[in-house]
Amino acid sequence: MQLSKLIGIREPATQLLVERLTSCVAVICGIIVLGTLGYVLIEGWSVADGFFMTVITIATVGNGETHQLSPPGRIFTAVLICISVIGMAGFTACITTAFVSRELTGTFVAKRIRKMISSMNGHTVIFGAGLMADTIMMRLIEDDQPIVLIEENHTKVDDFRRRYPEALILESNPRNEMVLFDASILNAASVVVGLDSEFDNLLVSISVKEANPSVHVISRADDPKVASRMLKIGVNDVICPFQLSGEYVANLLEANRDGIHEVEEELSSSV
Repeated sequence: MQLSKLIGIREPATQLLVERLTSCVAVICGIIVLGTLGYVLIEGWSVADGFFMTVITIATVGNGETHQLSPPGRIFTAVLICISVIGMAGFTACITTAFVSRELTGTFVAKRIRKMISSMNGHTVIFGAGLMADTIMMRLIEDDQPIVLIEENHTKVDDFRRRYPEALILESNPRNEMVLFDASILNAASVVVGLDSEFDNLLVSISVKEANPSVHVISRADDPKVASRMLKIGVNDVICPFQLSGEYVANLLEANRDGIHEVEEELSSSV
């Protein structure tokens, strides 16, 4: 089964939930309109009184009659109660079924993804669905490289699954050591740790190196002390974004100064 089709299984389940919820709300609204019109036509009540009587009848709150009911009104109320009971029972059953179906579908998808990952070898495991992971995945997918992404934020997971259907994504806590085995860390060729917190990156890097000392680990750090600690525990490469961006800006400034000097030299030689 292709991954894009596998992930797409969740869409019909979600669509089914929305459709059933919409249908149930429409049925309840229909019962309220029917009951209101019935009391207006049979009893000659106002729309407000008919609406209130219908609502308390459907909700079975037991507030009593709004006005004294005639025999036809009592028969209509009894029929309305029966319709309401059936409607509310159907509403509960539909919503419960849709929610359970969606949860079971999600569980099936998660198990299927873990099974596919367990058969992978020489893949790249990425921790954290940030900007760095976005760029890395774009390049690796262009080269047809197998990828496993681990992210706990549901919104980010859905976004990455939509944009990178080829990647296998685990919606799990990256700091949980058990997720390492779900990602088949023992068979991975490289690991990229790019969580928002550099201390989380340090802890995850330690766990990865303990589980598989031979895997190539690239981690992100902002503090040089944390970067030094990462190198000591065996991280192969540490990326310091602020340091790299500072060096890049310095190179731009240096190139700009060189350009100005060249222009000045040309002007001087032409005088």
